[in-house]
This record gives sequence, structure tokens and C-alpha cells, in this order.
Amino acid sequence: MKTIESIKTADGTFEYELLRKDIKNLHISVYPPTGGIRVSAPKAFDKSKIESSLLRKMPWIRRQKKSLIEQPRQTPRKAVSGEDYYLQGKRLQLFVEEGSKRGKILVKGNRLILFIDANASVDARLRCLDRWYRNLLVKELDSLVPKLMDDTQIYAKSWKSRKMKARWGSCHKVSNEIVVNTELIKKSPSCLKYIVIHELVHIVEPSHDANFVELMDKHLPSWRSDKRTLNSAPLAYANWGY
Repeated sequence: MKTIESIKTADGTFEYELLRKDIKNLHISVYPPTGGIRVSAPKAFDKSKIESSLLRKMPWIRRQKKSLIEQPRQTPRKAVSGEDYYLQGKRLQLFVEEGSKRGKILVKGNRLILFIDANASVDARLRCLDRWYRNLLVKELDSLVPKLMDDTQIYAKSWKSRKMKARWGSCHKVSNEIVVNTELIKKSPSCLKYIVIHELVHIVEPSHDANFVELMDKHLPSWRSDKRTLNSAPLAYANWGY
């Protein structure tokens, strides 16, 4: 069940999205583009307990909101020649070739070449690019995840990618599955590795407590700098409605 609630603080009144779930611990997230607040809470928690947690976390929430508001964003994409796109942290310039080899995409040096029908709409061009990115990420995950599972000795039954607006990854403990945001194929490879290990660790430690931090330090000592790199990268343009 999802509801929109509000809480009064010294800085004014904040709205937050409250989802009640069959979980043991309360989770607070701040999502783009302007730092909306989402709270996932156990069904048994009353509102006073939820708001006490929110007030304790308010300094962190303010920092996250400020960071998201200040983070650079790409302008809306139209899939026309001259636009910049990213692949594994590298900036590429798009060149659209109309005619033959329709739907084919190549990378040559710093050029991203899209072969498409001359009458293709903007949406069709963007869908073609999205499919290409998604297929690349699936191949990358199929190579990377088994290696990282062996390195960490933490095993997921399955993994997949999908577009997500509020987070870079998620872990479904019941199904033992990890999910990775398709946008990560555009970021530095170190960012993808960080998110995969982050979600693997959640299989054994669902919270972000001291044990989680200890496990992250053990399996990826560079995770803090990887996180900063990810959070400083330009956000893709999107219609951020929920």
C-alpha cells in the first residue's frame, strides 16, 4: 500500500512516499531528479516510529537532496547526429546514417553510428538505442556476475537488468535475484562492479549497518570512491513521473 504523507521539520514541511511492506526493517531512499523521499516500512510500524526515523535521518536526506539537485543532467535526447551519448564512462558522438543496415549500431573510436530508416520517428530511434544498451549490459552482467559471486562467495540465483528511476540496483532476497539499472552500461565499469557487489552483499545483509559496511570493505575496498564516481556522473534525461 502506497500513500503520500508529510512531516514537519525545522526547515518546513516535507512530503514523502510511504510504502508498507512485509519487511523487518525501515528503508529510506532519496530519488532523482529533485530528491523525492521514499520510505519502505514494515506493516507493523506506526506513523510516530516512522517519523522518528525520518527525523534522525534528516541531515542525510538534506545532503542527498542537495546532491541530486546539483548533479548535472543531459538534455532531452532526440537521437540526431551531434548528440553526446555515453558507453562505460566514455563519451561518444552520435552519427545517424539513414538507409541500409537499419537498426544496426556501431562504435568506431569516439563515434556512435546508428543506421536507421530515414522515416523512423524519434521514439523508434531511441528505442533502438535502448535495446542496444540493454543487450550490451546483459552480456556484461553474464560475464561479470559469476566472477564476482566466486570472488565474494555470495551467490544469486539469477540477475537481470531493467530501467529504474529511483535506484541503481536492487536485491530480492526471497527469490535471491539481483536487478541492475540499465543506465549502468553508460557509466564507468567500476560503477557497475560496485553496484553488483553492493546487491550481492544485500543477499546476506539486507540493511546498511556496520556489518554491511564491513562486508563492502572486504569485497571492494574502493567502494566509497566508486560510489562518488557514480553519483557525480551526469544523469540521463528522463520523464521522472511516478
